Amino acid sequence: MNPLILLILAALPAPSLPLHLTGGGTNANISQVYVDVLPANTSQHLAVIKHLPVSTYTLSYERGGKGRVRVGAIGPDLVQLIPEAVEVVRDKRLPPVEKGGPPVMIDNFFNVHNDVVFMYSVGATQELSQSLAALTAQLGLETNKTAEIFDGIEKLELLTSEASDGGAEVAMREAAAEAKQISAALELETARAEEELQYADLIKKQEIEQLKRNEELVSSRLVREDESGRLRASSAMQAKVEMAKMVEEERGKSEEVLSEARHQRELEIQRMKEAMKMETARAEALAKAEAERMNEDVKLRMIKAEAEEARRRNVAAVKEAFQWIGKGFDSLMSNPKDVLVMIGYFAALALAVYVSRELANLCRVILESIIGKPTLVRETTKKNIVGEAWDWLKETVKGKRSNKQQNEEAQRVFDDVVLPAGLKARVISLACSAAKARDYDAPHRHVLLYGPPGTGKTMVAKKLAQCVGMDYAMCSGGDVGPLGSDGVTQIHNLFRWAKISRKGVLLFIDEAEAFLASRSNGSMSESAHNALNALLYNTGGERKDFMLVLATNRAEDLDAAVLDRCDESLFFDLPGQPERETLIRQYFRKYVVEAADEVNRLMNRWWAPWARRGGVQELRVDAKADGDWVKRAVATTDGMSGRELAKCMIGVQAVMYGGGEGKVSNETVTKVIATKSQEHKDKRTMMAQR
Repeated sequence: MNPLILLILAALPAPSLPLHLTGGGTNANISQVYVDVLPANTSQHLAVIKHLPVSTYTLSYERGGKGRVRVGAIGPDLVQLIPEAVEVVRDKRLPPVEKGGPPVMIDNFFNVHNDVVFMYSVGATQELSQSLAALTAQLGLETNKTAEIFDGIEKLELLTSEASDGGAEVAMREAAAEAKQISAALELETARAEEELQYADLIKKQEIEQLKRNEELVSSRLVREDESGRLRASSAMQAKVEMAKMVEEERGKSEEVLSEARHQRELEIQRMKEAMKMETARAEALAKAEAERMNEDVKLRMIKAEAEEARRRNVAAVKEAFQWIGKGFDSLMSNPKDVLVMIGYFAALALAVYVSRELANLCRVILESIIGKPTLVRETTKKNIVGEAWDWLKETVKGKRSNKQQNEEAQRVFDDVVLPAGLKARVISLACSAAKARDYDAPHRHVLLYGPPGTGKTMVAKKLAQCVGMDYAMCSGGDVGPLGSDGVTQIHNLFRWAKISRKGVLLFIDEAEAFLASRSNGSMSESAHNALNALLYNTGGERKDFMLVLATNRAEDLDAAVLDRCDESLFFDLPGQPERETLIRQYFRKYVVEAADEVNRLMNRWWAPWARRGGVQELRVDAKADGDWVKRAVATTDGMSGRELAKCMIGVQAVMYGGGEGKVSNETVTKVIATKSQEHKDKRTMMAQR
């Protein structure tokens, strides 16, 4: 569409619409809202807009002058041209120049109303559009005149061609000159009209830019208003919170005052009740006293009679007692043997009571030891009375073992126990010394076994009891806590049960930190504290009837008194490379090779076809205990305990039983060990993330 038509359409006045007032009012004429309505002087607007100084600037509070460049009129420059577009604000508060700094305060700030400037631009645009319309109409008239002149020129040329006289040529030249003047004037007007159009386009672009700036200003104002609204809301909320606190404080004070008043009133009522009771008691006492005074003679006679009767009865009883005592004394003096018999009767009675009580306790303890075991004992090698008699008979026949035999027995018992050389030597030495302690009637030494789980502490305790020749009893520290207050009684029963053993008891307490934790942490319950004291009481001195062996994964959590009770402390670390190699070979022979041989041996019995269950097949172990896979397994299982190595071989056994071919190759063993090693690493990662 032609820009001239767009400017003309923009200058057309908007159609007047009726004004509707809402909110319950009635329809009214627009003159009732807008008064003193006069046509604007658009020519003046155009003159003002022509001289309007337009500047580029940035705002200082937009992050230290790093904001965008703006285009517009500044208040001090605009106040002389359009005073109604400028409002002088006495105290203007602007945002701080730097974030977190103080706000900027300006006196007599010239605030520009962009809508007024915009309406001046609209008036100037209308003036330009009107001028453009007039010029367009004049251009049409001049165009018509030019067409008429060109028609006249054509007629003159026609006349010139028809006549050759000099007057016609002069007229033709004059007409050509006049046509040139008119053409020059038309070109001038056309150039002026083009300039006016260019100026109108410039004004239109400025108006569009002004509209954009107005929108941006409105947006920024809305943002600032939103921020100020949030600040006001936050301040209001803080004020409400403070007010609520004040109200609560006042309410608390008022409640305290009311409570105090209520208490005082109750005290007053109580004092009044006490005073009333005292008055009532005083009145009753006075009434009783008056009644007593009135019946004094009767009461005196009754009291005298009752006293006389009581005196006669007491005198008669005393006489009778003295007569009986005198007769008994005379009888005893006449026969001294009766005195000794009476004393003997009393002594025998006291002895019988004491002996009966002790025998009852002894029978109860013997029955408990024969029939069952204490609640805390999970596993024991202590036998009944028949087994004890048989063991005594065998020991009597064999006789005492020498030191050399004892050392050989210890070496044989601990032969399959894989430990570091230094630790194994200490364990064997401890076993030999504990075995000879009974022969020399020396007290047993209590032992603490500590280290990571799965390193052989429980196995060493069992082997130690077997080597020493004592009965073995295993307890768990976690069983004491659920007993609560009954834990103290059960601990005393445990040590009482250990005392009646003929060979002595090696009392092994696993997970000792569960109820022997340090008392300094302050988190121990009363029942756990009492259970700890019960164990400390029973292990306070040197004991010859039992040997205490404690096992824990966290020795640092044990109580200081418990650590002081332990004469030997052995640290069981994770197996090193030589120990892992030995354990892998040992567990491979036990859980894979020997298990396969046992299955094959049973399948070759004569009753095997009838006793064989479905799915059982002959097993074949291709992997060798001294194969190259052992070296790779030792490197893969770094950081694994002995129990985890045993689980690896049990996993190989499961693959052997569950595999379709029933055979075990080097690849099978390597794959299972790699899987178990990855499981071990995953567990370590989970523990590290706690």
